[in-house]
Amino acid sequence: MEKEVNLYRIVQEIVHNTLKHAKASELQMRVGKSAGKVILATADNGVGLPYSVHQRKEAGLGLLNLQSRTDVMGGELSCKTSPGKGTSYLFEIPLA
Repeated sequence: MEKEVNLYRIVQEIVHNTLKHAKASELQMRVGKSAGKVILATADNGVGLPYSVHQRKEAGLGLLNLQSRTDVMGGELSCKTSPGKGTSYLFEIPLA
């Protein structure tokens, strides 16, 4: 049940960040299972993150929460973003 709650909170944080900061008109989310992992992929068409935030040098609480929830589940998080080109996240969370 802990993984389900953490995944729910991750989705909630991404939706919140997209609405509050990204100025996006579209947010896509895909959830699936592959090779013993839950895969959550998101992408928006918003303003993107500045380089310093993307590198977590100036990460806000939202980004830190995404990383800490992923770490607690033993997963991996990757983020691709650039100013004006949106943000995409890929979460890979082991099922076992």
